[in-house]
Amino acid sequence: MKFKLKKLPGPSLERLIADIPSRIENLSRVIGQGLAERAVKTVNSKLLDPTPWIKVYSRSITFRETADGLNFAVVGLSESPLSKVDASTTLVKFTNTEDQDDPGISELVVHSPWAVDQIPPFVFNGTAVSANANPDEVMMARERNNKIKDQVTTILKNLNLPKSASGFPIFKNGEYSDIKFMARAMELGITGHKKTVHWSVAANKIGDYLGRLPSSIKQNGQKALNGVKFSPIVVMSDEEAEKFSKIRSSTWA
Repeated sequence: MKFKLKKLPGPSLERLIADIPSRIENLSRVIGQGLAERAVKTVNSKLLDPTPWIKVYSRSITFRETADGLNFAVVGLSESPLSKVDASTTLVKFTNTEDQDDPGISELVVHSPWAVDQIPPFVFNGTAVSANANPDEVMMARERNNKIKDQVTTILKNLNLPKSASGFPIFKNGEYSDIKFMARAMELGITGHKKTVHWSVAANKIGDYLGRLPSSIKQNGQKALNGVKFSPIVVMSDEEAEKFSKIRSSTWA
């Protein structure tokens, strides 16, 4: 990877020398922006499944940079909460009561308790009761639920329960969803989730991109060294900066 520091007509040599630090800083910004954008595209290229929640997750993937252009973060940001229930430490139970006239709930009762991410995505005319549990208990329930999930889903379809548009189960007391967990489950291939590596692929490709920068980044990098100023694309807010500092695994540069 080579760049040339050119002296354009006009400024004196002394001015050029004095300007070198700012031009190199500008070059760093251009490379950082380019790599962050590439990382976002790489992650999204792996999230092509039409499942509703994956679409929401994919749209949330973006990047932010600090005003000085020295730090970049590639993360998931969404206007709506990406996690409404912690799927790693929550078990959901169902009971047959007189006020719950829902054959779908009755079917879920048979196999209670449920891990949040294993409940079939239908709209139920009943309530769910969640309780904190240790991760090992939740994993055991997930493995048990996963064995009968397809069977239960077929039964619920035959009962003509409406499918949830969000891809998550909805009850009278709200939607049970945890996109953060689902994304991690996809990355790692946790029981009940098809393994779809996306973040680690993007992280590995950053090294490849540094070794052979795409032509568009090289062109902008040369412009930066020639004195063309590049402004921040999306500056992270103080609130985002605090949040991103806690997500070290998703931060590059």
